[in-house]
Amino acid sequence: MVDQEIAKKIESHLNLAWVYFKQDLLEDSSSELNEVLKLDKGNKKSLKLLSDIFMKKGDVDKAESILSQILDLDEKDNEILEEMGKLQFKKGNLKGSIGYFAKCLKNGYSNLDIYIHIANIFKTLGNYPKALAAVKNALKLDPENGGAMILGGEIYLLTDNYEEAIGLYEKMLKGDEENLDLYKTLGSIYMFQKKYEEAIEIFKKANELFPDDLGVLNNAALSYYKEEKHRTAIKIFKFLVEKSPDDHEIHSNLGNVYMKLGQLHDALTCFLEASHLRPKDVRLLTSIGVIYENMDRSKEAIETFKKVLKMDDNNLIAKYYLANLYLYEDIADTAIELYDQILEADPEFSEAKTNLALCYLKQKDYDTALKLYDEILAKDKDNQVAVENRNFILSIQKGEFE
Repeated sequence: MVDQEIAKKIESHLNLAWVYFKQDLLEDSSSELNEVLKLDKGNKKSLKLLSDIFMKKGDVDKAESILSQILDLDEKDNEILEEMGKLQFKKGNLKGSIGYFAKCLKNGYSNLDIYIHIANIFKTLGNYPKALAAVKNALKLDPENGGAMILGGEIYLLTDNYEEAIGLYEKMLKGDEENLDLYKTLGSIYMFQKKYEEAIEIFKKANELFPDDLGVLNNAALSYYKEEKHRTAIKIFKFLVEKSPDDHEIHSNLGNVYMKLGQLHDALTCFLEASHLRPKDVRLLTSIGVIYENMDRSKEAIETFKKVLKMDDNNLIAKYYLANLYLYEDIADTAIELYDQILEADPEFSEAKTNLALCYLKQKDYDTALKLYDEILAKDKDNQVAVENRNFILSIQKGEFE
């Protein structure tokens, strides 16, 4: 116990320490607290504030040491146990953090912050049932808490529980109708579930509230595209191109719609513009090569796929298309070399093996072609190309064709 005169001095130093602390005068605050501890070395208020000062300075270890001193004085001080749990969380010591929060709960002490921390820890550790249980406890304390609902939504998404996630995000939107991120997240969930009509409605509402946000319009256009409402998608993407002509993704998205409609010239224009803006994007170059191939512009297609492979020699799609072009141009040896490279990287690439067999058939290397067709049919007995070409080879070998 301390007498009244000492108690007054302690109170005076503590009040002054708080004033300095709030003004970010941390050294002055520390000095006042040290005066308190000279008078009462076990003063918990002083030790707690000193710990806060070290946390502000970024000296987590010293802050932890002081909190431990308080717990030595009273191991059931729930507020300090909570602080230690949060401190361990900041240090990345998740199991240690859970240990302190568990002591709080065992002592019958809980609050929203503790449950949200526990949920975040178990989410990070991949223990989603326990994370979700903590979120539900948090929502019992505060059913409208946005942080808890967002965390719950994230956990539901991680566990593929989309309907529960949608329910939470819809509830959040009712309480916060002007939160753009909520519209984007909910719309994206609907898109992922291929519920494009619902996604469109969400993005339309978001666009009414945030007409200048191009991301919302882009997502709406993608939803129309997936819903096969191509003309509406084109209209929106064209508007976006006017608003953001340097966005390669918008040009690419518009090109995809034109590709779907078979409007190859328009698609090519879009992808060329996108590639001009992002010249090292092999995905865009590959799309350009595919369009050239579909337009029977073999020379441009070959050059484009060669360019892709100079940038990414492991791009199997580009190799496959290039090999096919050489096959059609009767440059079988080069085609065979490319197909071999593809199958070495991916032995299950059945289309490459089927076309490789065709190369050997064209070269009249019937034994090698027959062996490949047998391998293909062993895994896919319904491959009609393999069946027909195998039968053709057997007929030749029997002398039925000269």
